[in-house]
Amino acid sequence: MKFVALGFVLGACGGGERQPHFEGEPPGLQEGKLSGAQILIQYEGAVRRQPQVIRSKSEAKALAAELLRRLSEGEEFGALAREYSDDGPTSNVGGDLGVFEPEERIRRISRALSTMHFGEIKGPVSSRFGFHILRRDRVEFAGARQILIQHVEARNPADTVEKTRLEALAFAAEIVKQLEGGASFEELARAHSDGEEGPRGGDLGSFVRGDMIKEFEDAVWAVEIGAHSGVVESIYGFHIIERTR
Repeated sequence: MKFVALGFVLGACGGGERQPHFEGEPPGLQEGKLSGAQILIQYEGAVRRQPQVIRSKSEAKALAAELLRRLSEGEEFGALAREYSDDGPTSNVGGDLGVFEPEERIRRISRALSTMHFGEIKGPVSSRFGFHILRRDRVEFAGARQILIQHVEARNPADTVEKTRLEALAFAAEIVKQLEGGASFEELARAHSDGEEGPRGGDLGSFVRGDMIKEFEDAVWAVEIGAHSGVVESIYGFHIIERTR
């Protein structure tokens, strides 16, 4: 995720302090959720220390301060997370913590993120796991309807599905033509979608990035609100998607 502005709080690292340049109060939770990224610097004695970590606590704190300095000079958060973070599950993805509810992370992390502005970088936040450098990201919401056309090779096809893959593709392409001709998305979903949401006009409600499979999400975020995609293939069949939010 890209961040839109930077504000650094060096906290207990020493070496001076650069105050955030954000106006107004931090935004609080977004519909009860948070999103962010971290660089975790561990030391000997930290909980769940990675076997390769042999630095002392003071060395870890100094490294955290050095990374904050580099971030303040414009180095990219994800690159530093991949190189230095001791949190295996997130280091490979540039420190991305995804979207989560506050209780799903340790209290100090959730509390710190909830007081930060979008794009702000803060640290070090100390926990029993080590020193955390945090960046707050926006929780990206969308809403969509879909018409799902399945085939016999798709994952978990409905019992009534008999189409081959090529037949399903051709049928999905014909539905797109009907939409381009002014047909109602909701009516076509009710009539033809193999998804459970078909009787609701294909309405999937609202969701956050990360909730859906990649092919579906890429299509949703690629179209404007009120527009529909072309035919999008996934392991579940062929999707035609209308973005509603």
